[in-house]
Amino acid sequence: PQEIADIVFDLRAGTATPGDILNRLAEAPSAGAPYSEPGKAPSKYKDIAFADLLDKADHDFVHTLYRELLGRNADEGGAAQYLHALETKAMSRAEMVRAFLNSDEFLASNRLVRVTSLPRA
Repeated sequence: PQEIADIVFDLRAGTATPGDILNRLAEAPSAGAPYSEPGKAPSKYKDIAFADLLDKADHDFVHTLYRELLGRNADEGGAAQYLHALETKAMSRAEMVRAFLNSDEFLASNRLVRVTSLPRA
């Protein structure tokens, strides 16, 4: 978010003290905020149960992977490629989840998301 970019700029420029930076980081939206669900202890990870993905139609499944794992909307070409892979059974849903989790985009994003109960290959 822009707030974090501003903090990094001020830190590099030397226009803020370390204390100022810490206070601003603590106040920034979702800055390091742990994921939590009511009744559960906070976790630094957002867990997505593989079983919860199985009841979705192929289109919704692919778009959910983009949104939840990559943090963005699906691009038209990529979504079409993944939908075709599911329709032709060239890739299972578990294989697709693994492909997203092992993608350069996901790994570079440092997103704290994990898929639980993912079947072994």
